[in-house]
Amino acid sequence: VIAVGAIAKNDVVHTYSSGGYKLDLVAPSGKDCGKDVTCQDTSNSFFTTDRKDAIGYNTKDFGGCFPSQDNDYVCTFSGTSASAPVVTGEVALLLALEPNLTRVQVIEIIRKSARKIDVDPVLAGVQVDTVFYGQGRANAVRALSTVRRGDCNASGSINVTDINYLNAYLFSGGP
Repeated sequence: VIAVGAIAKNDVVHTYSSGGYKLDLVAPSGKDCGKDVTCQDTSNSFFTTDRKDAIGYNTKDFGGCFPSQDNDYVCTFSGTSASAPVVTGEVALLLALEPNLTRVQVIEIIRKSARKIDVDPVLAGVQVDTVFYGQGRANAVRALSTVRRGDCNASGSINVTDINYLNAYLFSGGP
């Protein structure tokens, strides 16, 4: 089990999220909207597929998804239910690259590759209780580079493309 908390895009922990010493890490999630139409701005939530047609959550009667009004998609996916799949995707990517990793190795890579959050973005530089963020924000690039050892494009060797990629990532906030 990997305990995942939820943070907003500015790294602030959502009020609905758990925290504490048993939390492993945090991942982005949308604002908890429920059926509040004013909350359904695409910058607050995740787009995802919905149950097909009218039996899904996006029934168009409470705002629908912008720009699509297609009710087979929903833009109000939020909560730790949205954060956990982010980390699950990171685990799946790790296992796709290195299927022989053990459960313990996967958890350690996920935890150790998380980006530390030690300064509160809202309080402009005030130190935070890092235990509330666990090991930090999920970081798939760092986790994958742990098993690829610098071969970012998975070509089988470290080459100029890998160096350019790592340079962009480290110094320019690259992909």
